[in-house]
Amino acid sequence: MFLALEEAKAEYTLYDFDIWYAKPDWFDTKINPLGKIPALSYGGPKTAPDQPAPESAKLGESLALVEFVADIFPESGLHPADPVVRARARMINHYFDTNFFPLFWDFFFQGKPEARVPFLEVVETVQGLLPETGYAVGDWSIADVAIAPFLVRTPMQLENDIGKQSTEGEQDVACSSRAAFRPHDEVHRGCEAVA
Repeated sequence: MFLALEEAKAEYTLYDFDIWYAKPDWFDTKINPLGKIPALSYGGPKTAPDQPAPESAKLGESLALVEFVADIFPESGLHPADPVVRARARMINHYFDTNFFPLFWDFFFQGKPEARVPFLEVVETVQGLLPETGYAVGDWSIADVAIAPFLVRTPMQLENDIGKQSTEGEQDVACSSRAAFRPHDEVHRGCEAVA
C-alpha cells in the first residue's frame, strides 16, 4: 500500500507500531477489526491514530488498499487504462495473494520445511506470469506495487538469514526470486555459476 501511496503522491500520515509485540489495544476495535496491517482510515479530519474520525472509512487488506489508492488517484497510472491489461494485473495480484503469499508466510515466518518446494514452484509460476524484462503488465501498475516488495525481499531475507526458513536450498530460492525482474537467461546463467 505504501508504494501505491507514494506513486500516487498522496498526502498521508503514517502511524507505525510493531504489530507482533506492541499492537495497540485500540487498533482492532477502531481501525481494522481483522487486526491486520496495513490498514487505512480515509476521510474526515486529521486525528490521533487512536481516535479516528467517526466519519472516516476504515479499510484493510493490502490488495484492496492498492486498488483503492489507484481508484482515488487515477492520475497515478496504477490502473492500466486498457481493461484487458488491467484484468491481467488483477489476475497476477490474485495469484500472488492466494498462492505466493501463504507459502512465503509459511516458509519465512512459520519455518515450515514442507513449504520450500511449493514456494519454489509458485516463484516459478509468478516468473512465468511476468515478462522477461520490464514491469508486470507493461507500465508500472497495481501488479508491481503488490508483488515487487516480496520479490525483492525474498533474496534479501535468504542472503541475510532473516526468518525461520530452513537453510536447505537457499540458493535455489534466491536465484528464482531474483529472476522476476531480470531476463531469465541472465539469471539462469548466474544461478548455474553458483551451483
